[in-house]
Amino acid sequence: MKNTKKVFSYLWKFLKKYKISFFGSAISFFIVTLLQNTTVPLYVKKLVNEINTGGIDEAFRVGVLILILLVLSRFIAWIGERFLIYAQTHLAEDLHTFSFTKFTRHSPNFYANRLTGSLIEKLPRLGENSLQITNNVTYNFFFTAVAVVGILFVLFRENYKLGILFSVFLVVYVLLAFLVAKKVSPLFEERSRAKSSFRALIADIIGNIQIVKVFSALPYEKKKFREVNRLLGEKREHAWVVSTNYQYLIKVIPSLFIGIVTLYSIHLLKLGMVSAGTVVMVFLLGRRFGMHVEWLSNSIKWLSSTISDCVESIEIIETEVDLKNPRNPEECRIQKGDIRFENISFTYKNGEHVFENFSLTIPAGQRVGIVGKSGSGKTTLVKLLLRFYDPDSGVVTIDGQDISKIRIDDLRKHIAYIPQETVLFHRSIYENIAYGKLNAEKDDILRVAKDAYVDEFVRNLKDGYETRVGERGIKLSGGQRQRVGIARAMLREDAPILILDEATSSLDSMSEHYIQESFEKLSQNRTTIVIAHRLSTIQKMDRIIVMEEGKVIEDGTHQELLSNNAFYTQLWNSQVNGFIQDEE
Repeated sequence: MKNTKKVFSYLWKFLKKYKISFFGSAISFFIVTLLQNTTVPLYVKKLVNEINTGGIDEAFRVGVLILILLVLSRFIAWIGERFLIYAQTHLAEDLHTFSFTKFTRHSPNFYANRLTGSLIEKLPRLGENSLQITNNVTYNFFFTAVAVVGILFVLFRENYKLGILFSVFLVVYVLLAFLVAKKVSPLFEERSRAKSSFRALIADIIGNIQIVKVFSALPYEKKKFREVNRLLGEKREHAWVVSTNYQYLIKVIPSLFIGIVTLYSIHLLKLGMVSAGTVVMVFLLGRRFGMHVEWLSNSIKWLSSTISDCVESIEIIETEVDLKNPRNPEECRIQKGDIRFENISFTYKNGEHVFENFSLTIPAGQRVGIVGKSGSGKTTLVKLLLRFYDPDSGVVTIDGQDISKIRIDDLRKHIAYIPQETVLFHRSIYENIAYGKLNAEKDDILRVAKDAYVDEFVRNLKDGYETRVGERGIKLSGGQRQRVGIARAMLREDAPILILDEATSSLDSMSEHYIQESFEKLSQNRTTIVIAHRLSTIQKMDRIIVMEEGKVIEDGTHQELLSNNAFYTQLWNSQVNGFIQDEE
């Protein structure tokens, strides 16, 4: 019941916008229901009685009138359908947009702890199921309610005993239907969660199919797939078996009821209390009555299923956002890019402790390289600066302004970021570069593409800049993807802060040489932070910071750090001797 209220509260919030269309649909179906379930059966009664008394001419006229009413009801139903289709399609669109907004508002930590495939599968559920729910409410609940009231009205007017008999049946049947729904609802929710896991696993395997193939892990993945598939089958079968058993049990009742009320009306005919036409009318009304309450029973079952299917979507919609904009954000005053980390303490939610009273100042315009072993806190610094996370204590400021007091988007507009692994959209190369500045001119996009040496490989592609790069850029090499990412960051020329997080790690030596040349232009007049394992990429920085276990253990220029003959010197010697020879 709690979940039902939640689902309907969301539907009502958006449904109000289309209340005129739903009202028009309701009026149309109200008229159709009265015509088909009360007016036509009454004329059938008159038809039978006229035939029984020899009034053939009048019977013919009544028959023509019945035909007109049936055709008219179909036309009115068509009008109602058009109203309903308009309202439903736009309602689903609005709910999709609403769900998309809610699903995409979370911090990176939220997505890191959830399978992408599962989120993709859950996102449209509320919108898609709104079609089924509104169909149930309109056709089954509303339609049935009007039909039942009309039928009972006719029967009570004809013979109150028949009306009482129908009313008792209705109450008993509806109570049984709700009891069945209460029993099967948890089973449908279990099935829905199993379906989410099933689809998420498929997305995870297909999304990483290259790795699966390279490591010959398909047998292993098939085993995992069979396990999840078997679980889904068990949950689905259990839900349907229990549901079907209950449904067939209560479906017998309408058939018995039609026979009982028909025999009872014949008994009343023998007593002279009703006419032959009434017996036929009672049979017709009994069939329609049984049909409607059976629809109602099915509707309650399907409603229970669709609401269960919405539960996981609503759970994500209602998940508290762990990284929010301030209630009353300050106007962003970032201009120069003077960065300060003041007494920062930070621990990831998995318990990994990174910083304790950490402080660091990077003056505006300074180019800083950050090195250190994995887990030393290099990337965490960048994540705090981009406000992917908030520190447990302490403050991060840019140009003296606490970044937690300005809108997150305003902060990130002032930072050009190139991650270690550039992820591209399955769109054209041109679109992926333009993502850095969505209102950029074409000439600017092509210029940065040349500066980042994207043009060098694009000119050999059949479709040039219109070449679609595949999911996550899989059709390009790692170095090509990285160059596109660098061009994308170059496009954000007005950002006073530039961050490169292992940005050249995927590049071959020639590409790295090209990027080093364009880097001078890219970092000009910006505060630049470069995280690197290749020390050759940062030796010309204004300053190099060496980190270990969340602390700065060395700080100075390349030559100063070498002269210290400490940890940085060890790193440099190991790379010069083992990995990269950098020519002066």
